[in-house]
Amino acid sequence: MSDENPSEPAALDLRLDAAQAELLDSILQLDQVMASMAGLRAQMVDRAHDIMGAVVASRSDARGGRHDREFARDLLVSELAALLRVTPGAAAHLVAESRMLVADLPATLEALSAGRISYRHATTVIDNSYSLPEQARGDYEAAALPHAERLNTARFRDRARRLRERMHPESIAARRTRQMDERNVGIEPGRDGMVWLSAYLPAELGLAIDDRLDRIAASMRSPEDGRTFRQLRADAFCELLVRGVLPADARRGAPSGVLDGIRAHVFVTVPALGLLGLDDEPASLDGYGPIPIELARALAARAPSFTRLLTHPETGVVLSVGRDRYAVPADLRDFLRVRDETCRSVGCGRRAATCDVDHGRAWSDGGLTAADNLAHLCRGDHTRKHRLGWRMTHLPGGVIRWTSPFGRTYLTEPAAVMRT
Repeated sequence: MSDENPSEPAALDLRLDAAQAELLDSILQLDQVMASMAGLRAQMVDRAHDIMGAVVASRSDARGGRHDREFARDLLVSELAALLRVTPGAAAHLVAESRMLVADLPATLEALSAGRISYRHATTVIDNSYSLPEQARGDYEAAALPHAERLNTARFRDRARRLRERMHPESIAARRTRQMDERNVGIEPGRDGMVWLSAYLPAELGLAIDDRLDRIAASMRSPEDGRTFRQLRADAFCELLVRGVLPADARRGAPSGVLDGIRAHVFVTVPALGLLGLDDEPASLDGYGPIPIELARALAARAPSFTRLLTHPETGVVLSVGRDRYAVPADLRDFLRVRDETCRSVGCGRRAATCDVDHGRAWSDGGLTAADNLAHLCRGDHTRKHRLGWRMTHLPGGVIRWTSPFGRTYLTEPAAVMRT
């Protein structure tokens, strides 16, 4: 009788031949090259920052004062955001991270340039160094870097955070008091009619919320309910925040009553046939994008009012008030909000609902209060437009051509093509 256990599968021979082993080695080498290029980029960005500062100082009476340094940084950030097709926030992070690597974390920059750590490892060192006093950053870098060279990014993130807590000269109580002012809840659009909702909260409150969702989800479980534990947590979260209570029938399927708690001001941007159920073309939710027409109908059924927007000349939306007045009328503002959806500067994604409506050609220079001279700009980009010298030109179809202070041009397109 054989000693082999017939229930155990035969061992697979997974030895790689030379070509396959070389492929894996090549992937590792490419990853190291990418890290090296990230290090080189950091040095070049920081060099551009220095050059920009020198150019601004040479054309200013302040000769390198604080105002000049901030102006030079803002010029570089705005140009990089357009050039690299990223948000101004992402460009600002790149400039700040590059300065930190070159000026304060030279060993991290060297390890990155040599390909011993990835850029994600490097940004973890940077993020944890920001709030440390300058004199403590060298010691922190020396303690953290060996872990970066041997741990994966998730484990290193945890180790780096713990090291920072131990080495920070200021008490955690004092730092927590400051961070309490930063508490916030944010939303990020996802795909297929979904969003990510995140919250930055005191640790004990975040853990308490997480624990309560666990307990509620566990209490909602039943043999007849096909929902997963994650789905139960999400449904309990929605019921509690939208309705304020957990309904008695929450054990029986998804939270159908949640829509009862939503009172929407509906922008009807779909053909009337869709609202009547004769067309399945997706609707558009302001600040998000396409949603199923069925959801739009459900929201419309509960909406206290409607706003008609231009899909046909019969709607009567005012597209221009010419030189009669500076203020933008409500119906034209609604038209612009649906057309733009977000800030129209290069790379910015801030919702139009939170932005200013700006005259491309200034009212004082003869600009009209008209759709083809108006666009949404967030307060930061509105300020930067005038302060840094960016120029905007409205083109047909709602397209805007931006010209940077250095003469480069970039185009931004509207979220929706509206017939004017």
